[in-house]
Amino acid sequence: MTELSNDFYVSVARNLCTLTDGQWEHKVDQYGNHTIVEAGSKLSLWFRAGGYGNEGKIKIGYDRPRDAKGEYVYVYHPMGGAKLDNPSINVSASKDALTVAKDIERRVLGACQNVHALVVKRIAENAEHEAKKLGLVTELAAICNAKVSNPNSSQPTINPYESINPRTDYRCGYGTITVGGDYAEIKLCSLPPALAKELTTVIVETIKKASNRTA
Repeated sequence: MTELSNDFYVSVARNLCTLTDGQWEHKVDQYGNHTIVEAGSKLSLWFRAGGYGNEGKIKIGYDRPRDAKGEYVYVYHPMGGAKLDNPSINVSASKDALTVAKDIERRVLGACQNVHALVVKRIAENAEHEAKKLGLVTELAAICNAKVSNPNSSQPTINPYESINPRTDYRCGYGTITVGGDYAEIKLCSLPPALAKELTTVIVETIKKASNRTA
């Protein structure tokens, strides 16, 4: 297996600083994996030296960051809609650090920067979506005096009947409120006729008022 020294990675990072005007740093994680990271954009490149099918070579690729949930996000080509994978290249392990840095700058860095920009944007959009969802579900749960079921799921739910006397709640029907990012789905079932009429009146009047505000 090809072994690379810490000095090699440090030298690659320093040469990239010169070639790109970025602030590249060498990092090693708790598992001994080596990356070089651009301090401003947080773009990270991983290295794998040798290994099966890659003897005598170094594979270098884009280290896609995870979102707040620890999950990878998918991104797609802005023009064609095709899913974008992590760009990578192979270089000979016999090359010196300057030549490897030049290969990175010439052959893969631009593609990594393009994908990274889309990934960072998507992570920010997801974070905004989650914040809206959390705010809405928290407000609705307070109105219902109820707890949130599956709060970490993509669509947390609330039982609007939770605070009602359990001996009488099913006389008034049953249902759920499901919350997305900027919307809520209210589902009420088996309503007795009088309550159905009363709620329908309130709902229609409220929708009319909302429609007039947005007209």
